[in-house]
Amino acid sequence: MIKGTEIRPPKYGLESQAHYEFLQIEKLGTFQIVFIIDEPNLDSNTRLKHLEKEIQSHTSAKFVLITRASTQVVTQSNFASAISAQLYQLDNISFLEISHFLEKNFAMAGSEAEVVALRLRNTFQHFRMSAHPTYFAAISKDVLAALLQANRRSELIQLAVDGFLTIVAADDSNVIPLSRSARARFLRKVAVEINVEKRPISRDDLIRLASTYSQEHDFGVDPILFISSFLNKGVLHFENDYVRFSLPFMESYLLASALHELPELALRYFNLSDHFDLNTFDLYAEIGATSKIIDLILKELTEACEKHKLHPDQQHIALTESFNRVARPDRILAMRKHLTTVASDVEAGRGDTKHKQKMLDIADRLRDGASRETKAFTKKIEFNGQQAKLISELSGAVHSWLIGATLLGAGAEHLDADTKQKIASLLIQLAASISHHMMSVLCDLNFGELREEFTKPEMIAELRKGDDEISEEDMKKFISDLFETMEFTWVSSPLQSILRQLCEHARQRILATSIEKIQPSNMIESIVHAAWLSDIDSGRGQALLVQKIRSLPRVAFIRMLLAFHFMNRAYWSHWKREDRLALIDAAAEAVSVFQIKLQTNEIEKMIAARLDGN
Repeated sequence: MIKGTEIRPPKYGLESQAHYEFLQIEKLGTFQIVFIIDEPNLDSNTRLKHLEKEIQSHTSAKFVLITRASTQVVTQSNFASAISAQLYQLDNISFLEISHFLEKNFAMAGSEAEVVALRLRNTFQHFRMSAHPTYFAAISKDVLAALLQANRRSELIQLAVDGFLTIVAADDSNVIPLSRSARARFLRKVAVEINVEKRPISRDDLIRLASTYSQEHDFGVDPILFISSFLNKGVLHFENDYVRFSLPFMESYLLASALHELPELALRYFNLSDHFDLNTFDLYAEIGATSKIIDLILKELTEACEKHKLHPDQQHIALTESFNRVARPDRILAMRKHLTTVASDVEAGRGDTKHKQKMLDIADRLRDGASRETKAFTKKIEFNGQQAKLISELSGAVHSWLIGATLLGAGAEHLDADTKQKIASLLIQLAASISHHMMSVLCDLNFGELREEFTKPEMIAELRKGDDEISEEDMKKFISDLFETMEFTWVSSPLQSILRQLCEHARQRILATSIEKIQPSNMIESIVHAAWLSDIDSGRGQALLVQKIRSLPRVAFIRMLLAFHFMNRAYWSHWKREDRLALIDAAAEAVSVFQIKLQTNEIEKMIAARLDGN
């Protein structure tokens, strides 16, 4: 194991930095020598050339080079190709493994372990935090579940930050080692300089910052050794000669905690611009947002509601027949079959971890790189001038809505009753109006013409390039099925996304009282309100939700949309039997008005094939 920073020309190579006479062992030929080089200096061409010569001079040895530099930096380096390196990237711990660990270590039931594992996975991804589940081994089951259920992620992330800085403090070679808290204060200054003041920090700048910090407190520490402790432990690194945090979750947490103590800087940083730092704001709101920022968000939400509100005689488009073309009978039948399966699993207390992992893997692949067909489809979608203008205006309202939902969810314990009720009411009003306007734009898209264009022989041939195993007929059927699925997904996404965001990120039980007091003004607002309340507390909201579902018109689209939402929540986001059954009952109620019977065996086969395919 060799530190990459210690390999430098002309004298310091593999031989001088090795801890034993490896040349003697190399001559024996009965051993495989492996050099692990930690953090080679990718910014210095001179050092890389020297390291390249060292590697090429030991043809019988194997080399593993570890770097925290971005993938782009590594792939663009001539060094990687010069030594014929194979590139590997550390991946996150899978949902399956996290769930298994929680189930065994905390004696959780399968369904509970799955929900907690998914929330941990989402937290890790949201804050780019590559944590192993054993990190939570010292936390009791009840505390871990409570933190995640209450959406108190800053406390979980604080554990990780404290853990890293404790290791840094313990291994510090400085004559005067500083504590974890003293190091955190310094890193908060660095985070503010980089993110709020927008000042790039070079190596010399960082040394000066450390020197000033030491002088301010009479620490008497060596600034070079002090910053080296962060570099050596992978807390900080240099990229293009400027310092960067290697751990994004640490940067977000330290910045959030610093801004909590600096309200004027917080107001400047969280200015609701297009480049709003939602990750840091999430943690900041949980720690406690300043009243000026809360007032600013309330003002933005109020203005957005006024600007985009529906006319008194205007009906939400989801309540009309506009989208019934995508609400086909076979989908309702498939929903009913899925309802029966999930209800049976809930009654028996069965988990479904392996199937969920497969679904997450598919979702990750789709998110990381959409298929050629999907990319080609989205490129063909065009909006006219009026539609483009409306979408641009709505993007600002959506932006304000997301910030408001984050504030309410993360800051639930800090906000007073009146503020919580105001924010929740505005979120429901804005949810109804922006979903209507977005869905109206999507309704005007001519999916039929797009389907015809994509199933033309020349387009089929283009899409089949490099994939001769798929016949022309199979590709045509695939494209047709893809359009059917995508059309429903696209047109329902505004309302689906809003419901999912509210129910997942503002799910704290302490919000139930505030939400219960809200008086919706129209049918869609009533549905959003009841669905949100029931998801938080089924005991309080279930009867209201069923009542509102029964009052809906006999429109297949809105009922299918709600049924999908309730089923997803029951499947992914709840583990308590009574809560899951309440959601399943709501989904069943949504589609109960459709008395559809199978007429032939052919339809039965078609539906079974579709279910197997999905």
